[in-house]
Amino acid sequence: MAAVDRGEPLPDIDDPSFADTTPDLPLGRPGNLTLLRRALTPGSDSLRLAVRVGIAVALAGTVASVLSIDHAYWAMAAAVLVLYQGFDWTRTVQRGVERLVGTWLWLGLAGAILAWHPQGLWLVAVIALLQFIIEMFVMRNYAIAVVFITPIALTIATAGHPVDDLGRLLLARGLDTVIGCAAALLVYRAAIRTRGPAPVTEAIDATLAAMAAMAAMAATIAHLEAGSVTTAQARADRRDLQLRAMAMLDVYQGAVGGSASQREAAERLWPTVAATEHDAYRTLTACWQTEHRRPDHE
Repeated sequence: MAAVDRGEPLPDIDDPSFADTTPDLPLGRPGNLTLLRRALTPGSDSLRLAVRVGIAVALAGTVASVLSIDHAYWAMAAAVLVLYQGFDWTRTVQRGVERLVGTWLWLGLAGAILAWHPQGLWLVAVIALLQFIIEMFVMRNYAIAVVFITPIALTIATAGHPVDDLGRLLLARGLDTVIGCAAALLVYRAAIRTRGPAPVTEAIDATLAAMAAMAAMAATIAHLEAGSVTTAQARADRRDLQLRAMAMLDVYQGAVGGSASQREAAERLWPTVAATEHDAYRTLTACWQTEHRRPDHE
């Protein structure tokens, strides 16, 4: 980037002399204890997600148990699988629908495999084939992957043994999936109704607070004034500022995919989000330029 800015040819990274002129790389992610402390901070996205998943799991398990449906833990697992990635409302609904439709459409395939109840090498071959198909589609089309997740789960659960009441087993799996997906969506909907646009505002405040904290702790401005942006404290502060800016944008994008009120609030806050991100990266750029400034360009 610096070479392009100066109009110079790009350096050959395979040239041994390039390693001699390469400055220290930026710090990586904060340590596990730091990340855990931030995740457990009241109001953090991680804590909100954990609470949301916990409530959905409890609700799904309770409903399945009250209805005396076999394998109630399937309903709990379905609730987790819909919520655990922390998607926005639109993508959460999509994931829930894909999970539900994929499971119900291909209970027939699961039934055929269980009726056959392969054993020995045939059982290994069936599980390996199903797992291969799942891995090929899970990142491209979750609905197609679920089609094969249900058969492999039931095949492994029965360990190739005959099932006394196959119809009841398949119906239980289908109903548990309905209960789990419904519980996940109900909990998520209730959460976003009470959540409002606050997370976006908090993300902006967090980024501004990171910049202010850096200045208060003899960070960004003090580091720039002193020209000492490569100290351990300065590099840690720069890293935290960048992480805060990235998190702010993630929260904004999540709000855009949320409820109508969240989308409206997020759009109103977009100029502030953009300006905050701009200021954050200008600060980081100033630190970077100071670190990489060469004597003939000062």
